[in-house]
Amino acid sequence: MKIENISDINKFFEMVDQCEERVELRTNRGDCINLKGTLSKFVVAAMLINNLGVQQGEIIIYNLKDAERLMPFFA
Repeated sequence: MKIENISDINKFFEMVDQCEERVELRTNRGDCINLKGTLSKFVVAAMLINNLGVQQGEIIIYNLKDAERLMPFFA
C-alpha cells in the first residue's frame, strides 16, 4: 500500500502494534524498515514529520487481517 497522508502517527503505530505479523516500510531509496520495532518507530515518525521522502514509500503487510486494520490510514 502506498503512503498517502498519516496525520495521526501515534494512532497509526498503535494499530501497527496490534498487527499479527510483520509490517514494513519500504522507502523510495530501497530501505526496508520493520514498523513494529521501537527504534524504527522513532525513525519513521521523524521521516513523516519532516517529510523526508516517506510519501513515496510503501507499506508491506504480510497478513490480510492486518491490512484491513491499517486500511483507514491509506487513501
